[in-house]
Amino acid sequence: MKFKKSTLLIPILSVVLSAHAISPSPTVYSGAILTMGGNSTIYGNLQVAAAATLGATSTVGGDLIAGGALTLGTGGNVGGDLISGAAIAVGTASTIEGDLKSLSTVGLGAQASVSGKVIAGTTLTLGAFVTIGPTSDANGEAVNAQAGTSASISATATVNGSILQGQELSDVDAAEIKSKMTDWKDKLAQEQDKLGKHQPKKDLPLTIAVDTTLEPGVYHASALTTAAGITLTFDASDPNNKRNAKWIINVDTSTSLGANLKMVFKEGSNGTIIFNSGSHTTIGAGSTLIGTFFTNTNITTGAGIQLTGEASASTGIGKLCGGLFSTNGAITLGADNQIGSKGCKPYFESTVSVNSYAGTVRRPINLRGAEEFTILAKTGITNIGNHHTKITGNIGSSPIAANFMDNVYCTEISEGTIYGVDASYAGGMGGTACSLGNADAKTQVDNAVLDMVVAYTDAAGRASPDYSEYGAGKISDGQTLKPGLYRWGTNVVMDQNITFKGGKDDVWIFQISGNLYQAGATKMILNGALAKNIFWQLTENVALGDNAQFIGVVLAKTHIALNPLAKVNGRLLSQTQVTLQDNKVNPPTAE
Repeated sequence: MKFKKSTLLIPILSVVLSAHAISPSPTVYSGAILTMGGNSTIYGNLQVAAAATLGATSTVGGDLIAGGALTLGTGGNVGGDLISGAAIAVGTASTIEGDLKSLSTVGLGAQASVSGKVIAGTTLTLGAFVTIGPTSDANGEAVNAQAGTSASISATATVNGSILQGQELSDVDAAEIKSKMTDWKDKLAQEQDKLGKHQPKKDLPLTIAVDTTLEPGVYHASALTTAAGITLTFDASDPNNKRNAKWIINVDTSTSLGANLKMVFKEGSNGTIIFNSGSHTTIGAGSTLIGTFFTNTNITTGAGIQLTGEASASTGIGKLCGGLFSTNGAITLGADNQIGSKGCKPYFESTVSVNSYAGTVRRPINLRGAEEFTILAKTGITNIGNHHTKITGNIGSSPIAANFMDNVYCTEISEGTIYGVDASYAGGMGGTACSLGNADAKTQVDNAVLDMVVAYTDAAGRASPDYSEYGAGKISDGQTLKPGLYRWGTNVVMDQNITFKGGKDDVWIFQISGNLYQAGATKMILNGALAKNIFWQLTENVALGDNAQFIGVVLAKTHIALNPLAKVNGRLLSQTQVTLQDNKVNPPTAE
């Protein structure tokens, strides 16, 4: 072996190392310490902000980076570089297929091997039959082992190149190692924040106790626990859902997945699944999971966990690594865990991170008590036609007296009641049998009107529109409207048929700072969408032309007026008055 002390090699090393100053995308990141059970495998890169301890025969397919002391157990394997901001201890018969670099001491146990360079900030110890190299620097000279202070080399160790003692780390080398300790924490915090801002389409129960199927979209839970042994099936087989083949599950606090949980895709489905927890995540032993898990604090897994990021139901072969990301806490992995799959792609190098999520899945407007009414107004409901109107469901008005609904006859109401704040409804030739004006009726309609105003405010306040000033305020040419939030600062005119195309959980919200006019004999058409998930929020009036066919829930600040024979599949909720003329108004249906 050759011991050589040289300053000429310092700038050469600095140039080579600085080319890798940005740490690679991890499959697993711990914001504190990490403990990994024996015989566990992480495909891809592992980064730990503090100390890391890996059990015997554990494997990291890519780089292993730790801010604190790093211990690799007997028979461990690292497929890339091994880098630490503190001491590194490599167990007997372990293999490092890249470089090994530390700001502090480095010790390699007997029969360990490193294919690349070994750089220690202080002392370097090589046990019996340790092998270093071969590799070479930019000039072709072998430079394989460097100690900041002294090197203790076993007589049977092999170093295929120079051994430098008393060679301090260059500023560039030290800065590179330090940068790799910290450059992912902020990115993860930003990712969690962006994930949490997606509007949920559905709230999950606190406990999922039975086998459950989830369609693509954004879900929310204040806390989430699954029972042991159940199956979560992710179903994107509906053609309308294929464009949304992503699941985001936002949990305010903790996620606890029971032992032997199975996550599977329904036949014909594929997609990406993301769990985002505000505190900690616990995964029970023997679970088979699909997805990427973000957690603000700690992650703990039992033994025998298998996790991939994206899989096909028919093959089970992962395209993405999946991952475990603890932004600020520790990670404890049980024995025999397998995270990712051979050749998989890290989350942040894929197109599935939240930064590229294809559109926000909008949350429906919560109508609360107003949902009990097909027509609801503050200053009355009038019917100026020939009393051929057909209304299915309840109507009501508050705070104005019930007699301001007299022109709507009981013979025009089907499966519903006229709710008033008093008993003044006279009803004309239709009688008064369909009306209620007692104290309970007043409470119900009063509260419904309050809820209508809350719903209007919710709809008006939805931010980040997907479409602004769509069609310059004119919807024509038989257009098909995709789910999303639409916003106009002008009046909107619809002079031709339009189609709502999407899935049963997709949502359309139209914010109009002005009036809406639908031309006579034009139609709104559903293609997979549901009328209950289409919302029209207007600061002014709504006018439907003769024989127009309208779909959705209207939340109008002022007047809603229907010309003769216009039909509505939805709800008419006005903060002033609704005017009817021989119309047909039904609560939302799928047709």
